Amino acid sequence: MLDVQRTQFLVRSGLQTKDNEKYREELNDLIVRLLREHPTLSYYQGLHDIAALILIVLKDRDEPEVTYKFFEMFSFCHLRDFMMPDLTMSTQMLNMVPECISLVDRQLYDELSLESMKPFFCLSPIITLLTHDIKNFSSLCLIFDQVLACGSIGIVVYIYVALMINQQDKYLEKIRLMEQEDMFSREDLVHNALSKFLMDVSLDDVELAIADSYKILEKWPLEKLKSFKRLRKWSVMKTTSKVYVGDIRKLVQFRAETDFDKLMKKQMMPSPMIVKLLMNEKNHRLIKISLSVGIISIVLSILLNKHHPQRYTALCQTVSSWLVNTNHAGKLHSFLDGLGLP
Repeated sequence: MLDVQRTQFLVRSGLQTKDNEKYREELNDLIVRLLREHPTLSYYQGLHDIAALILIVLKDRDEPEVTYKFFEMFSFCHLRDFMMPDLTMSTQMLNMVPECISLVDRQLYDELSLESMKPFFCLSPIITLLTHDIKNFSSLCLIFDQVLACGSIGIVVYIYVALMINQQDKYLEKIRLMEQEDMFSREDLVHNALSKFLMDVSLDDVELAIADSYKILEKWPLEKLKSFKRLRKWSVMKTTSKVYVGDIRKLVQFRAETDFDKLMKKQMMPSPMIVKLLMNEKNHRLIKISLSVGIISIVLSILLNKHHPQRYTALCQTVSSWLVNTNHAGKLHSFLDGLGLP
């Protein structure tokens, strides 16, 4: 895989050169296994950077299966929008960046003319969770901590927005200098500057951006963004689980109660044969007679058999004779046969 062979992530992580080839082989095997076991997922450029980070962080465990299972889970929970056959879902997600900028810093939004340009400048940072653009390994680990803690890659959008706002003095100055040359369009200059400004951010810059991102998230959560509402209902932004440890007991109790209610409803539902028989009006009188006979029999059997056994025997013979001499006996047997009773 060409992306794996040319990746510089291993060098950035501080691994020695002699280990690079070994990790490249493991990285290639990790990605290929995922795509073979799940052919509905498609590889996209930049996936190898995320996989490399996971591989390096888990390298000391010496358990390849654990590494793969984590990568598999992470791909399904957080990356599947980017692993579709086309970029439709990915590009829809990008629209949240300029919308957030317009809400947090309208002056910057107007300065960059974001209203008139498509947000492809943030494609690489968003779909690679900043792993392709930020060079500091500790910073990337810190960002991944936020993703796992929040249970959503939505926090990456807010971190990127915070970085754009905090670093604006640096890239706006470059844009103004390049404008003097009058060789490129305004949109090209903005795209070029925004696609490179992350390369120079430090760990302190990332820590500050993370702190600011939570402030932005608290004031403008995903659910309030128009671009978020336009995402497909199966997007990872909308379906990623946010169940925390403290909620596990409530979740288990809720599931148990739900399953019990379903079981009770299922057991209480009458069989189709019973419904069919009850829907027939001709059987209503028969049912009433049968229930009456049953109740009377129980009461009399308790009272008469205890105090007057001879009268009880005589009464039973009378009821039997009545059933035999009327046409209710045949109907009663037909009804009992329909219920499957002996």
